Amino acid sequence: MNVGIQTPRWVYRGIVATVLVGPSFNALAGSALDATIPAISRHYGGGGPGVLLAQLVLVSPGLFIIIGSPLAGLLGRLLGLRSLMVGSLVIYVLAGIFPLTQPGFAPLIVSRLILGFVSAMVSTNAIARAADFPVVQRNKLIGLATAIGCILAISGIVMAGWLTARFGWQASFFVYLWPLPLLPALFAMPAKTIGEAPAGSKHGWSPFVAVAPIFLLAFLWSAVMFASPIEGPFMLTARGLEDPTIIGLIMGGAGVISAVISALYGWVAGRLRPDQQILLVFCLFTISATIISRAGHVPLTATGMILNGMASGLVGPSITSLLIRRLEASHVATAMGLFTSMMFASQLLNPFFFRAITAVQPVSPYFVVMAVCALGVLFSLLNTIRSTTFAGAHIQIKPSK
Repeated sequence: MNVGIQTPRWVYRGIVATVLVGPSFNALAGSALDATIPAISRHYGGGGPGVLLAQLVLVSPGLFIIIGSPLAGLLGRLLGLRSLMVGSLVIYVLAGIFPLTQPGFAPLIVSRLILGFVSAMVSTNAIARAADFPVVQRNKLIGLATAIGCILAISGIVMAGWLTARFGWQASFFVYLWPLPLLPALFAMPAKTIGEAPAGSKHGWSPFVAVAPIFLLAFLWSAVMFASPIEGPFMLTARGLEDPTIIGLIMGGAGVISAVISALYGWVAGRLRPDQQILLVFCLFTISATIISRAGHVPLTATGMILNGMASGLVGPSITSLLIRRLEASHVATAMGLFTSMMFASQLLNPFFFRAITAVQPVSPYFVVMAVCALGVLFSLLNTIRSTTFAGAHIQIKPSK
């Protein structure tokens, strides 16, 4: 059952803006510095030690996104949603530009860890607010939010690279000023989460146990999703492509395709049931992995990566929509946090996972990944069809006339 409430139009628009842009905080926390890493490495002496230090600068926000995301819903209830969101955005900007003060390496890493933690606070609670909208509009917002995150991440990488080339590596941290225009919108957040009882749910933790296969699927899908951008450049090089510009165009093209598919998720959700969406993503991943594994030349490999981008564009929206459908309002933020943690954990573990498989298997690691992914799809389909739904009465916001 859904209950509609009227809200002032400016509040309604502020919440819509927050849902649409919120996931971009996580998207930009680490990846914005992708093009800056070589310059940071040279600053710290180059060679092996310099590369290691630069990589730590890049991935350190992801570590605290993994830790902070599951706590975002709880902190929103304890501190008040509006206070947490506004305060986190301000700290995000300050921590983001802190390297401009030319700190030592340790303070720099601390600022990056703080950046990741507050990023998780905003992103997790923002996307959880999609539960406050009617189903059709919710699906459109979820898809558009994912697409905007992809576009802003690409734009941030390009801008940071330009700033680095023009003014030096520290100038790249100016990209973390990007969310300041969003600050007024965050004041539209309710002091407490709409529809959420502070005392918690009568079901306790049982809803999370019931949707555990969906979390497993999210983890496995993320491993396959990140396989293409992480391993792809090396595969293209091994198959004869040496031009970094062309490699960048192929990888960027897959990212753009992913953003377009995400933006169309509302249309997809209106035509396919959740179990059909799961099968569609699995089929796209399977075809992509098979093509990449068997391709002997660059064009076919690039085609497989484009198909990976298509599947990847459906991962975030479909999992998010499925979790919101299955859970009551008091559990949505925590579920979104767990989902985010699994995605970032899968991304960080992906290179080690692939190298471990390659070391013990004579076949392409993609086949092993897809076999594991198939198992996750099987459990998730069973969960989707048979398990209990814990969605209570959602209070849905509507603009006042």
